[in-house]
Amino acid sequence: MNEKPTYEELEQRLKQLEKENSEFKRLEDSLKNRIVALTLPLNDNGNIAFEELFNIDDIQRIQDEFAKVTGVASIITHTDGTPITAPSKFCRLCKDIIRKTDKDLANCFKSDSLIGRLHPGGPIIQPCMSGGLWDAGAGITVGGRHIANWLIGQVRDELQTEDNMLEYAKEIGASEKAVIEAFREVPAMSREQFEQIAKILFILANQLSTSAYQNVQQARFITDRKQAEEQKAELEAQNRHLQKSESLGRMAGAIAHHFNNQFHVVMGNLEMAMNDLPIGLNPIEKLLLAMQSVRKAAEVSNLMLTYLGQSSGKHEPMDLSEFCCNSMPLLQATAPKGLIFKADFPASGPVVRADAGQVQHILTNLIANAWESSDENQRDISLTVKTVIKEDILALNRFPVDWQPQESAYACIEVSDKGCGISEENFEKIFDPFFSTKFTGRGLGLSVVLGIVRAHHGAVTVESKLDRGSTFRLFFPVSAEEVPKLTHNAVQPLKTEEGGTVLLVEDEENMRNMVKTMLIHLGFTVLEARDGPEAVEVFRQHQREIRCVICELSMPRMDGWETLTALRKLSPDIPVILSSGYSKELIMASEHPERPNAFLSKPYQLKELSDTIHRVAYASDWHG
Repeated sequence: MNEKPTYEELEQRLKQLEKENSEFKRLEDSLKNRIVALTLPLNDNGNIAFEELFNIDDIQRIQDEFAKVTGVASIITHTDGTPITAPSKFCRLCKDIIRKTDKDLANCFKSDSLIGRLHPGGPIIQPCMSGGLWDAGAGITVGGRHIANWLIGQVRDELQTEDNMLEYAKEIGASEKAVIEAFREVPAMSREQFEQIAKILFILANQLSTSAYQNVQQARFITDRKQAEEQKAELEAQNRHLQKSESLGRMAGAIAHHFNNQFHVVMGNLEMAMNDLPIGLNPIEKLLLAMQSVRKAAEVSNLMLTYLGQSSGKHEPMDLSEFCCNSMPLLQATAPKGLIFKADFPASGPVVRADAGQVQHILTNLIANAWESSDENQRDISLTVKTVIKEDILALNRFPVDWQPQESAYACIEVSDKGCGISEENFEKIFDPFFSTKFTGRGLGLSVVLGIVRAHHGAVTVESKLDRGSTFRLFFPVSAEEVPKLTHNAVQPLKTEEGGTVLLVEDEENMRNMVKTMLIHLGFTVLEARDGPEAVEVFRQHQREIRCVICELSMPRMDGWETLTALRKLSPDIPVILSSGYSKELIMASEHPERPNAFLSKPYQLKELSDTIHRVAYASDWHG
């Protein structure tokens, strides 16, 4: 039979536990230093349970060993006294007699909850409410919240006598003989010895409390880290997408610029050749066909700039409902027969600042996309205009991906069909230039729609299910401006003067020669310069003769903005026209100390060149 530990052994064990606790505290401090952000008191741990924080099998082994070493019964319970672990070293009196009656079992649970209540000053020691044996308890907490009790006891000292137990047996209606026999098996120890064991219990309970707190913090640290990693991965994916878009944007912008420059040379020379040929000759018809093809190619080039949101057009206040209503006849006329339009527009508004031509382009493309996606049995297309608050604009499948609503209200154009829908794998591709599920050569429509919306500081959302249709929603910031009333004043012809000297600044020789030919054809004398420094020198020599300067934007040594600034220092009032194959909106949006009088987007034709020069160089009512 195992001997009970002596008081000296228990004292030595207590010292060892205190030493271990000191080491444990050191480790705790180290952990807190590593996760500083997670060491604040927990405020939202209301649903945390003891069983979620610890491996119960491990706790059971610790509890069993504690009971074996100290010779006292032990159990861990919820705060209401209901058990969490299995009892360790419970005596027969409690296990087989007292807890077998409903009344005393309830008393045991009540007593356990009182003994285990939270008491930071030390363990609670008191007789059990049932049999009167000595018990002790310590609360276990997490972040200041009481989650469990560690209880010990079922011991007797000189205060508990057999006479007391006989009275208790009569009270509960139990066999007096059985109660006395079981009572004699209850461990006996002095009050002082039991108090020392209770102190050890208190230390262990505090260790569990610290471990519980660490477990919660570590779990939250892991969860936060996982969420941070997921957010980082999502941001990196968005960043890659944005970098790809930025790279494609630079490429498309450069391509469009170079294309437009070359188209300008072709168009200008074709136009000049046509002017030199007598009417009625076959070459004119062939040149005219060539001219038409170049114009179409230039349109494609400009559509690439529109996709990038670099061609914002002329923004004016527009009643979106009125505009869509007026567009219905055109949309119906271009749609296949049998298509059913369902329109839902407010009586007036919302008002947006937009380019009418570009909004018409949006409607035409979205309606065409809708009826091309529909089959013969599902020919309904809905067109709706409404106003929404920013909270109603969902982030799912929203483009551009980095767009965030800034205004409180947005106008919404919604186009819905019941067609074939869009597969999940194609969602992020539908706005890519030249992507199409239809046939080769298609695919600019939706990319241009996105570019127009981007230029209007808006966004597009898409909802779609295979074989159930798609819904495109376009959002534009609502404007508080009034829509101007249409006037019917007759257009007055522009008064012009012929002749004069123009300084042409262009670094590409073919371009320079072609524009020079166009200017001479219009009756101007032309002075040429290959770059900015040469232009400044030519201007110094012929300042009194020059009526106007046409200057290319992208040049080596000194670009168009720098050349403009240098010329204005020599003559503050000199009219300057900047020209480029890049978008006007993109160029004019930049900040520079001097502004040009006009901008010519390449390719341009004779009439546009002539009108621009006369407007800036001769019109007395023009203001730069």
